[in-house]
Amino acid sequence: MPVTFLFPGHGSEHPGMLSCLPSSPVVQEVLNSAESLLRVQLSSLDTERALVRTENVQLALFIVGVAAARWLVSNNIRPHFAGGHSIGAYAAAVTANVLTFEQGLQLVKKRAQVMVQFAPRDCGMAVLAGAPLSVLEDLVGKQNRAAGPIFVANVNSPEQIVVAGRLAELNQLLENAQHSGLRRAQLLKICVPSHTPWMQAAAEAMLPTANSMTVSPCSVPCCSNISGRLLYRSVEILEDLVWGIACPVNWIDCMSVLREAGSHFFLELPPGNVLTRIARSRFPECRSMAFDETNIGSLRIASLDE
Repeated sequence: MPVTFLFPGHGSEHPGMLSCLPSSPVVQEVLNSAESLLRVQLSSLDTERALVRTENVQLALFIVGVAAARWLVSNNIRPHFAGGHSIGAYAAAVTANVLTFEQGLQLVKKRAQVMVQFAPRDCGMAVLAGAPLSVLEDLVGKQNRAAGPIFVANVNSPEQIVVAGRLAELNQLLENAQHSGLRRAQLLKICVPSHTPWMQAAAEAMLPTANSMTVSPCSVPCCSNISGRLLYRSVEILEDLVWGIACPVNWIDCMSVLREAGSHFFLELPPGNVLTRIARSRFPECRSMAFDETNIGSLRIASLDE
């Protein structure tokens, strides 16, 4: 059965997630390498206090995703496709052998640094869910006409988007959205307006680091956050990683193209099950599972089931 590894983004993190990985030599190798390269104890990255900082969140999510993927491969569960939501795309690229773990870690660290450096003050992100996309986008459009810009940062499903903007405008939008009866309208614990034009300078600041890297041929295609299409060339995947921080995440098209390409099994790498719930809702005919909610025996059976 064609398997897609899905790597979650900011918002799926939780305290102690690095210690929840399986005990295995291949996992320990990734953790040891990360500690050596970052020159920090990994236990300092995923405490409740540490995860307030976007730099720690991005590094921890990347390390967890790569370590879990390598553990799965060591147990003969290999992906046919890879897709990562926002920062998750970096773990997807490493799993597809486009970048080494060391290169990926270097790029993620740079990404986090420049995003914080260039982020405007008093900004945030919020989720709107529980109505068709046209309704959600209309709410954002009305707010934009009334105040400062609010950008659609993620289109996650036919009934969920994430937006970014100044906190004052976001709070007004959320009040209007709640009056409209949305199932969910709330601020996220993110202080950087990711995937908006505000991050253009941050993407440009990443270019020297990215351009200095030699990529390898990808072993599996990766889904583009920007276009929502499958990418087969490593240079295109690297370019997508860089400019993705200034462009909306087109997750709705990512999932559609993965399904069209023949994926019947969506396996979400840790932490969490956000992408699994989206996949189950959109493609009930497929098998969708979260690493954190199952065991290796079930995963082996699912990956081999025709």
